[in-house]
Amino acid sequence: MTQMLHHLPVDAYTSQDWFDREQRIIFSNTWRYAGFMEDISEPGQYLSVQAGLNNIFIVMGRDRRLRAFHNICRHRGTQLIRAVGKTQKALTCPYHDWTYDLEGNLISVPDEEREFQNIDKSCLGLNAASVDVWKSMLFVHPDPNAGSIMDWFGEVDARVGPHEPETLPEYEDASNTYEIKANWKIVVENYIDVYHLSHLHSGTLQMYDHSKAEYGFIGPHYLFWEPPVAEYEKDQDSKLAAPRVIPKDQNGAWVPMLFPGIGIGAAEDGWNVYIVEPIAPDLTRVINRS
Repeated sequence: MTQMLHHLPVDAYTSQDWFDREQRIIFSNTWRYAGFMEDISEPGQYLSVQAGLNNIFIVMGRDRRLRAFHNICRHRGTQLIRAVGKTQKALTCPYHDWTYDLEGNLISVPDEEREFQNIDKSCLGLNAASVDVWKSMLFVHPDPNAGSIMDWFGEVDARVGPHEPETLPEYEDASNTYEIKANWKIVVENYIDVYHLSHLHSGTLQMYDHSKAEYGFIGPHYLFWEPPVAEYEKDQDSKLAAPRVIPKDQNGAWVPMLFPGIGIGAAEDGWNVYIVEPIAPDLTRVINRS
């Protein structure tokens, strides 16, 4: 792993110009966490997510295949759907009722013969995006030819912990969403700041040995791991808040931050995702799911 030191100007944390460029150059050109597989479990269910300047939605088709599309009607660019939707057989634009099937094909245009003579509906399907799955987590990419998400993970994939979140139930009481009045980079920098653990968190994370932490960058991603202290590891199962989910010989806290803002917090008894979502230069939304 490598250590890198960056010095950014104050404008990087305050200016609208920096924020707009980050949305265009970074967040519009990388994989974005969208949810978990259980969020879309039957044909017709969908969810949407903002990926930089692009609103993308995932829908399960009649063939039970997941597909991702840009959330805009091909007629006038109206947003088709909002947030998470209930099961339905087709997607209809709220502006002029252009209708698409679950595979993204345009199937109905009102007043077609009068308003759109000789229209070729086969050429006006929804613009595709990419969708992929990693450890039961759904990811989207605005580029329909983004390839495999494993190319994005690279070498860090094998070093984010032995957990199998696809086998774990979600603990909804521990999931929450909140906003922080700060630039998104400050939130990420705090997440990967190992130095403050033994000070600010001395009373809450004392079960781990911060002096033996292993951390650094692997490609664009940040990896962090630290082992439990001997006293905590002794008779550990009786001290866990939930049943053990990893082998005893792989104890430790695994807390990587995947570029640009997808954090994972995993330990002996659980798995958590920590999503950093930029809202404005001075406002960040954080989404936690455990």
